[in-house]
Amino acid sequence: MEKQHPLVLDFQRVFSGYDPNCYDKMNELGNPRKYTKYYQPLTENILRAHLRGDVTIAVRLVNEAGLARATVIDIDEGGEQALCRVLQAAEAQRFIAFGQSSQNNEHDGGHVWLLFDNETAPDRLRALGIQLAEQSKIKGETYPTRKSIRLPLGIHRWTHRRGLLYLPDGGVLDLDMGEYMVKEAIRELRRLPLNPTSSLPDVMQTPQSAQKHSRVTPPIVREKADTFIGEYNNKTDLIAFLESSGGRVAEYLGHGGALIHCPCPHHKHRDARPSVEVKPAKNTRRYGPFVVFGYAPGCIFYTEHGQVTDAFSAFCRLNHLEPGEAVKRLNS
Repeated sequence: MEKQHPLVLDFQRVFSGYDPNCYDKMNELGNPRKYTKYYQPLTENILRAHLRGDVTIAVRLVNEAGLARATVIDIDEGGEQALCRVLQAAEAQRFIAFGQSSQNNEHDGGHVWLLFDNETAPDRLRALGIQLAEQSKIKGETYPTRKSIRLPLGIHRWTHRRGLLYLPDGGVLDLDMGEYMVKEAIRELRRLPLNPTSSLPDVMQTPQSAQKHSRVTPPIVREKADTFIGEYNNKTDLIAFLESSGGRVAEYLGHGGALIHCPCPHHKHRDARPSVEVKPAKNTRRYGPFVVFGYAPGCIFYTEHGQVTDAFSAFCRLNHLEPGEAVKRLNS
């Protein structure tokens, strides 16, 4: 791709919807981890590498404010027929959607994307994805969540193929025909109208079987705080902070938190059985959306009865700082 190519900039604006401060890079088949996380901005150069096929990038679609503007349905099985059923279900409800196939020994489906004109709560977007999945009788996972999802048009590192791009008008582009076809795909996608956010279903209408199709996480509520520490707690993504400090997410939980392999050095076998849990806070004005509970004695996050470890306290503990020193560092 040419330097500063406007199509790359269009791609960034359309699919991320914001400027992520971290991203995931898909690993080749045989690596014990499917993705490697990088705590640095998603730059134009990295996106160009994704579109060239040098790397394959995934990002979280939920921004720091806890909002998103895309619904994605990750189809696990059923092949291109399942993908097309979801596209037909979206069209029947007058939504604009497109899909990209992805097929290998463990995954026979693809991704269906719906893009919206405004940011909104992720649970509204997931509600639509769950609804379309149920109507199409497909198995898969719906986004946006705290997990990253592969950006469109890239090469699947396990198959070394991009797959087919299915457009709303019935057109199909073979993305493996070359770079010129990737450029044509971007041109086609940027012409698509954005879906109106007002057309999303009410969250209360989410099907009761939602848990079958999606690891649903509620939207993050961030309140106005009265103090510097309260403000820090409310603006900090606690899970992302622990990951950037060396923690590893073992499981995302339905309430929006996670079980995490602790980043502190006081564990045998790198905390093989995760001992840290990020849970919703009761006093969100003071502590922010989430707090940390540690269950292993000796861990820097070990939580006695009545204790609360918020994002600021976690920062202090991991950096061995007193609160006053931490405030100075954060303000510097």
